[in-house]
Amino acid sequence: MIGHLLELPFVGRLIRENYAVCKRTYANATRQTGLRPGPVMVSWVATNRCNANCVYCEARANEGSTEELSTEEIKRVLNQLRRVRTRRFFVIGGEPLMRPDLFDVLQHATNLGFRIGIFTNSILARKFEVEISKAGFDNIWTSIDGLKDTNNRYRRHPLAFELTLDALRFYADIRIPTRVVNTVVHPENFSELPELFAELREAGMNWWRLGIVMPVGRARNQNFSLTADQMNKLFRFASRLRRDFRVTISEEMGYLGCWEDKLHDSPFFCHAGLTFCAIMPDGHVVPCQTDHSSRFSQGNVRKRPFASIWREGFQDFRKVQLKGSCQSCEFRRACSGGCWIGRVGEAQCVKTMFYPPLSQHRESI
Repeated sequence: MIGHLLELPFVGRLIRENYAVCKRTYANATRQTGLRPGPVMVSWVATNRCNANCVYCEARANEGSTEELSTEEIKRVLNQLRRVRTRRFFVIGGEPLMRPDLFDVLQHATNLGFRIGIFTNSILARKFEVEISKAGFDNIWTSIDGLKDTNNRYRRHPLAFELTLDALRFYADIRIPTRVVNTVVHPENFSELPELFAELREAGMNWWRLGIVMPVGRARNQNFSLTADQMNKLFRFASRLRRDFRVTISEEMGYLGCWEDKLHDSPFFCHAGLTFCAIMPDGHVVPCQTDHSSRFSQGNVRKRPFASIWREGFQDFRKVQLKGSCQSCEFRRACSGGCWIGRVGEAQCVKTMFYPPLSQHRESI
């Protein structure tokens, strides 16, 4: 329904300019009235172990040790999620396929009626062909960050590109409905995007998600920023591809002003703490997995029931108090501070970093 309304010139613009405020109000109301007592979707960071060692890994995979939730603990959490009517269960890592009990946990989730998805680097996909085929994945996400040499250098795995591309063909063969490739765009792979797109599409990708390196994890003190010119070229490139293929700009970039309807499938809204959260390997419940640390923990499922954590936590996310220049920004109702990482001071506003204000070039796009 909203898709048709967005196509109407005046109504579509009105919706986009107020979407985040209205969506937050609706999410709060449905939670408080009990119509939707829990999040729509929960991501489980199954492990911080990984068989790659990416230069800009958000999770700092393989660094330090974590007392991971046991099989029975995560199954107990799934039972709790079901009671608060969560619908989707998404598994990420590290590399989730490194957990020997992964498919046992996913079978339990399926038995409870969850729609399940996974984000895997796909290096181990062929080893688990039978299990992946039977799991009933609604969607599967993987990552390729450039052509062969670039991808393997930044992922620090000599066969990452070849194995992931082969896995993508396998996902297409077994007809997993949504096959997403996430590509982190930075100066070293920027020029490779057109050729990379052709390879990924041929291999069976049906959704390409383009993002930037967020200043968290291993990338916290590194600079992978695109120039303003590169960002504008990226937006134009993605906009052209969207004429006949599903390409989106990642939510971490926040509200995109006049690019919104050209690069997002729906108006921008940060779901963290409102309809979505993540559970870390050690049981801490955090706003989302963009920052894999527990410093924003709202509680731990080992110590408190999930329903209690969801009901009492995330107050700063449910009533956003904009600060600084955000208070007077012309896009404040549509943006609401952007990605939550930006709101807590971990990233700059993408709008001011990479492209001029809406009023300067709305008619030129």
